[in-house]
Formats: sequence, structure tokens, C-alpha cells
Amino acid sequence: MTGVACCQGSLWRKRQNCRRTPWPIRSARSRRFVLHWGEMGWRWGVNRTVSQIHALLFLLGRPMHAEESPSCCRWRARNVSNSLHELENWNLVRVVHQVGDRRDHYETAKDPWELLRVIVRERKAREFDPTISVLRGCVADPGFARQTRRCRSGCARRSR
Repeated sequence: MTGVACCQGSLWRKRQNCRRTPWPIRSARSRRFVLHWGEMGWRWGVNRTVSQIHALLFLLGRPMHAEESPSCCRWRARNVSNSLHELENWNLVRVVHQVGDRRDHYETAKDPWELLRVIVRERKAREFDPTISVLRGCVADPGFARQTRRCRSGCARRSR
């Protein structure tokens, strides 16, 4: 294949005599979206490959099996499998079955607002709810209130 879009590490470019599978999303805008979604996910604390696979599923708009992931991005089969399971744990993908195919196919919501709602709901459940629970337990503990008063009075004396 000559002149197909491939990625080398995190850089996208045209490669002559590329022996890897061509990227299924060929437009530069789509590739930019996949890379940006990976970067955005990384900044939120999600693995970059996980986010890129999610972006690919979103752009394809149809169920995809793990072996169909683009090998030109050097995603290893095990990494793709783990990434899909992580996306499944986040409720961002769901397993669907195709007639006559024994493999698991994965699809994601097609509505960006629904994706946003799922991400916010999952982050709330994983990050905010446990923190609020611990803080409520601390506030309810009378010993914590005494300790806090002592700490505040000591800090006030030191600042004078």
C-alpha cells in the first residue's frame, strides 16, 4: 500500500510502502479528533489508548470487534482487549453480538451529550461520592471537631 494514513507513535503521517493496516478513518479531521480525544482522556486520568479506542468506536458509528482495531497505531491485541474492558467498566461501551460471528463486538453511544452524561456520572461515582462520604464521616465524628478547633486555635496563635 502506498500513501495510506498511518501513525507512528503519536505522529500521523503519510507513509510510502506501509505494510500495516490502513487507518479506517482517513480524513485528517477524524484523525485529529481521535488524537485529541486521547489527549483529553489522558488529562482526565484515563489511558490515552483507551480514549483513542473510544474515539474510534464513536467515529465508526457501528459495532467493532477487537481484532478490527487499527494495527497501524501499534495497539497490541492485549492492550486493545484491556482498553475495551476498561471502557466497559466505565459504561462507555457495550458488548453486542453479530449473527454468525462468535466474537464480541463493542459499540458506544452515538450521542455526544449521552457520552458526556455517562462520563460525568461515572466520575461522580468514582471520585466525588467516596470523598463526600469520607468528609461526612469526619464531620460527624466529635473527635474530629475537637481536633479541628485545636488546630485552628494553634494556627491563629502562630499567625499573630
